[in-house]
Amino acid sequence: MGKTMTREEEIKTLQSLKGNTYFGQVFDNDTIDQMCENIKNDFGIECGVELLEKSKRVEKAESDKRRLLHDNNDLQDVKDKLMHVIFDGLYANAGCDYIEKQLEMIIGKKDVIVYKLKYGVGLNDKECEFVIDKLNF
Repeated sequence: MGKTMTREEEIKTLQSLKGNTYFGQVFDNDTIDQMCENIKNDFGIECGVELLEKSKRVEKAESDKRRLLHDNNDLQDVKDKLMHVIFDGLYANAGCDYIEKQLEMIIGKKDVIVYKLKYGVGLNDKECEFVIDKLNF
């Protein structure tokens, strides 16, 4: 069996974990103070403290951060591919057909058509057929 601590030792230890510590990153100073007050009054340490709620918020924030980093990497990849297509088209004098075909490979025919319609660019016959085909479920 491990060494037991007195209430005062537990309170002193908790107080020492405030600030820029791993423990302090999860529990703010008010929460640590509440834990100490609970120990002093011989209450359960979690009384009046949202231990699980804070842990869930930290987990969600980490998950959101990972998702955003992944999304950012995906967007960077698309940007790189689009820039490659544009510069290839410009320097090779490949013309709009080449660029549109490359864009279809990257973002899909549907999205190319949506952008063309959004910006008032006319659709070619194949694109019109694609739209009509999609409207005729």
